[in-house]
Amino acid sequence: MIGFVIERYRAEDCAELGRLHFDLLGDPARNGYSLATVGPEFMADAFYRLSLDNPAFHCDVARVDGRIAGFHVFTSEASSLTSFLVRRHPAGLVLAALRSVVRRPRSLVALLRNLRYLGGEQLSFLADVKGWWIVAGIPPVYRTKDFEATIGGSIAHMMMARMERTFREAGIDKWYVVVPPDNIPSTIFVQRCGAVHGGTAFAQGKEMRYYIKQMLPEGGSRGA
Repeated sequence: MIGFVIERYRAEDCAELGRLHFDLLGDPARNGYSLATVGPEFMADAFYRLSLDNPAFHCDVARVDGRIAGFHVFTSEASSLTSFLVRRHPAGLVLAALRSVVRRPRSLVALLRNLRYLGGEQLSFLADVKGWWIVAGIPPVYRTKDFEATIGGSIAHMMMARMERTFREAGIDKWYVVVPPDNIPSTIFVQRCGAVHGGTAFAQGKEMRYYIKQMLPEGGSRGA
């Protein structure tokens, strides 16, 4: 019998999460100046490890027999994610950044470009949206129909339900996600989850589409 659980991440997960995040979004040719392009070590030591004490930062990890089978990152305070790190852990953030620049000198550009997000996204169509679904990753082996049959469903949908439950408990009724225009599978998934195109803007040097979901009360319906 497979041991399966979805739970909040732990300190010992940070190194692997940094690598998984980098594998997904670390290619600058495809992802521009995404923070992940700074490197897996920076993502592990700064983005994940320094966010462990941020109550608005959420990283859910799916485990299969103790191994990470997927991760899902979101925040209930989209406007203060980066500024929290600067205020709470300035020394740790600077140290992680310096180490990354020494390893990858080109990462300095990505770091500087991301300073503009200290106050969150400054876009009119996100003015009243507090929830931000940042990233999710599930290896293909854990997305097969055979595997899903063994755990009773899709990890992606389980994590989505968990995120929306967390948002509702925090009094949040809207969330957004950023998707590259050419990422058709992700676009289809977020639309199936009920998100609609809210606007288009340049983020990290790339044109991105912003999808927003207005959540209904749990168990609610849209009516006639």
